[in-house]
This record gives sequence, C-alpha cells and structure tokens, in this order.
Amino acid sequence: MSTFQKYARFHLIVTLSAVAVALILFIIPATSAGYLAGFSILSLLGFGEVYFQKPERKPIADERDEQINRKALTLAYAVFWICFVGWSVLVTLVFSNEGSIPMQYVAPVIWIAMSLVTLVHSTSVLAQYGKEA
Repeated sequence: MSTFQKYARFHLIVTLSAVAVALILFIIPATSAGYLAGFSILSLLGFGEVYFQKPERKPIADERDEQINRKALTLAYAVFWICFVGWSVLVTLVFSNEGSIPMQYVAPVIWIAMSLVTLVHSTSVLAQYGKEA
C-alpha cells in the first residue's frame, strides 16, 4: 500500500466521521449553529503527517503517484467549483427579494467545501489505485 493510499484512507475516515457528527448535531437542535462544532473533527487531518511519518529515507511518491494525485485534485476542485457556483446561484435566487443572505446559510459553506474536497480527493485516489491493481 502506497503512502497516498494510507493518507486517502485516513482522510476519508476523518472526514466521514466529521460529517456524521455534524449531521447528528444538526438533528439535535440545541443551538442554531451547534452542528458546526462537528466539523472540528477535521482538525485531525493535520495529524496524518505525524501518523504516517517513517524513519527510513525513501521517496514518498513516484511519477505514477504524482499523476494520480493531480487527477484526484483536479476532480475534487472541479466538483467543488460546480457545487459552489450552484449554491451561490441558488441562494441568490432564493433570497433576492430580501436584499441579503442570512449568515446561517453562509457560515457552513467553508466546512462543507473542505469536507467535499477531501471526500472527493480521497475517494478518487483510492479508486485510481483500485483500478490499477
């Protein structure tokens, strides 16, 4: 298993658990934005470097790994921009008569976008490695 596959699995697990906790907190209406605390689990993504760090000095990626990573990033950002532009148009159409967009529809966009990019990237990396095996 390559290092990119390990990172992709780790990122997928962390992001799915963050989304699951956020959805659970969204269902339990304690506060209006309490579910945003569920996305704090995404901070665990930073521990991947420490968790997968190896003492040996061998290359992390070769040309094939870099190509897989580039394709996955391209797909992830393409999905992000399609969803972001779609959300922007939709929310503008819905709230065009009110003159402004309520903050409760703007605040979660950053966390949802981060989750979306991470999920699509990790899934794409694992799918590309699975296709070649």
